[in-house]
Amino acid sequence: MGELGYDIAGAGEPSLLFLHGWCGDRSFWAAQFDNFSPSHRVLAVDLPGHGKSSVPEEYSIDAFARKVAELADDLRLGRSVVFGHSIGAMVALALSQLAPELVGAVALIDPPPLNREVWKGFAPQLITSFSGPDGPNGRRGFVEQMFLPTDDPTRRAKIIKTMTAVPNDIAIALVEAIAAYDAMAVLQQCDVPVLTISSAVPTNDAASLLAVNPTMIERFLAIIPGGTLAGQ
Repeated sequence: MGELGYDIAGAGEPSLLFLHGWCGDRSFWAAQFDNFSPSHRVLAVDLPGHGKSSVPEEYSIDAFARKVAELADDLRLGRSVVFGHSIGAMVALALSQLAPELVGAVALIDPPPLNREVWKGFAPQLITSFSGPDGPNGRRGFVEQMFLPTDDPTRRAKIIKTMTAVPNDIAIALVEAIAAYDAMAVLQQCDVPVLTISSAVPTNDAASLLAVNPTMIERFLAIIPGGTLAGQ
């Protein structure tokens, strides 16, 4: 793999690492980057094949996580809270497994379905709709349905433009990478605090995620002043 595009600023612990979603780029985290950089060291990364990052040799969640880990090591980011949106949520989970020394907590922001069984039927449907001469229109339709009528139209147009600019062969390879990743198995083994924030139309059932890793809530309570496990 080649180099990753990134922005880094600020100082203060914990460091915050932001990973964007499928067919996005690091600019999607601009508001959070600007908000937190006065008080934290903040790193926003273009995942391989996105934004200013080079096209990867391998499309897999683990390969992306390894590349992010290399960058974090080079920048001496230290142990961070990792925020991942969409495919970035899977990369964040993978990072907690492959480079645990870099991850203090994980925040999954509207993650894709984490149960690999869901993708057995869903991935072929998406790939078919993205393929052939009408593939770009199929992908635009998929992206456009992600928004609510109340979403800001200017921001909506910018996001759609960015997400549909990624070549279709990359978009398809990313879907295949998501479908192949056993996120639930990694979540089950994850021993750092995990927070999940879902959109108005969640793609994961909260009860099933909690069943996979029942101590997620307790670990978050433990890091909150006055939490039930604080000081234990």
